[in-house]
Parts: sequence; C-alpha cells; structure tokens
Amino acid sequence: MEPFEEYKEAHKDPLLTAINERVELSKNYTQICCPKCDSELSSEEINIQEKIGKCGTCHVVFPFGDQLKQFKNPKPTSKQEIIRPEGIEMFYFKDELELSFKQPVVWIEAVFFALSLPLYIIGLGRSLVDKSIWPIILLFLIPASLGYIYSRIRKNKHRLYISANKDYLTIQHRPKKFIKDKEYACKDIIQLYTHNLGNWQVKMIIDEGEGQKHVVIATTESATKAKFIEQEIEAHLNIVDTPVKDVS
Repeated sequence: MEPFEEYKEAHKDPLLTAINERVELSKNYTQICCPKCDSELSSEEINIQEKIGKCGTCHVVFPFGDQLKQFKNPKPTSKQEIIRPEGIEMFYFKDELELSFKQPVVWIEAVFFALSLPLYIIGLGRSLVDKSIWPIILLFLIPASLGYIYSRIRKNKHRLYISANKDYLTIQHRPKKFIKDKEYACKDIIQLYTHNLGNWQVKMIIDEGEGQKHVVIATTESATKAKFIEQEIEAHLNIVDTPVKDVS
C-alpha cells in the first residue's frame, strides 16, 4: 500500500459509511383527522368519493378535501440518494473530497490493442514467406505478452482521482498515461450530469467567461458509479441538481 493510501486509511471518517448506507424514501400517504378533537378516522368513518368524514369520537361531520390536495398537486421529491457502489473509494479531509476508482482504457492503450491485429497479420505473413517462426514472435507474440503482463501487474494501481475543495476541482490519472492533470475553478461549474455513450460519462457544464462548455470528468462502466460521482460532487459543491436536456 502506498504511503498516501495508508494515510487515508488511518484517517477515514467512521461516520462516512453510515451516511452512505442511509436511503430515505418519501412518504406518499396521509391520515384523516377530526378538525374538532383531532382523532384519527378509520376507513369506515370516511366517504372517499364525497370527501366527507364523520368522527367516531365526537360525531362531528366535516369535509376533508383540503387534506388530499397534496395528492392532486404533489410536491417534487428530491432524488433518492445513491449508495456508494463497489469499486469507488471516497475520502474526506477538512474541506476536501476525493473520489477514486480504477481507470478505464485510455487512448494509448486503445492504440496498442488496435495495432495488435495488424502486427499479427504482418508477423504471420513474414513467417510464411521466410518459413521461420521468428517474425511472428518478434512482431506479435513478444509485444503482446509484454503488454498483457504490464497491464495485469499495474491493473489495480491505475486509478482516476477526482478531488474538490472550496476553490478547485482537480482530475488526475495515476499513472498519467500521457494525460495532463486538469483543474477547474469551482465557481465556474454550473451543473453536473451523466451521459450514456456505451460507457457512462460524468460531465459538467462550466463557464470560464467565454461561454458554456461541456467537459468530461470521468468515464465508468456502470450508470450507478457515474450517478454516484455526480451526486457526491454536487453535494460537496452545493450545486442543486437539475435535469440537463441537451447533452449533445
């Protein structure tokens, strides 16, 4: 375990897990009560069609239509909290939030995998022409084996880190894989949302003074992870979640 990972493990907030496990569900029911004595009426004491009730305690007859207005025009409920999915680590220290998870395949790896088939065809062709096994070994088997071994050894250490404090949101790939670290001023962040393009993307709308633009924060393999990342960053930056219609 790396030194910083050990530090984070030692300073985990013991309440964080309990907070993440809490899921609150909105209530969608009401109890009809007598306006005179405040007794609760049973189903036999109300006429739901006429919206009239008769109290079994003080025998007052009264209308209760006003008590049902919330069902005709229900108030919008807040989005249900998403529990932290497996594979995402979350760490709080003072005013900083850090989310980290395994990196998806990036362009440098995609290029390597894309070259594997042409190298195999070229190596096989040369081996057939030269009547030797060495061309396919040198052009395909050795590079492919080294790439696979490297990928397996480093798999769990390749992570994407998203950190946010009151001033900046930072995105870091470790190892970098030729990708520069990115930093955005929190005051420029307008909204976050998720977008499904095969893999799920977490995007944010920012305005740095030259008009709004959509920026990809992270790419994950599941909707749950993407929506959890969106949820936690919005909560940390006090951004009210609103639907984004145009995600083109």
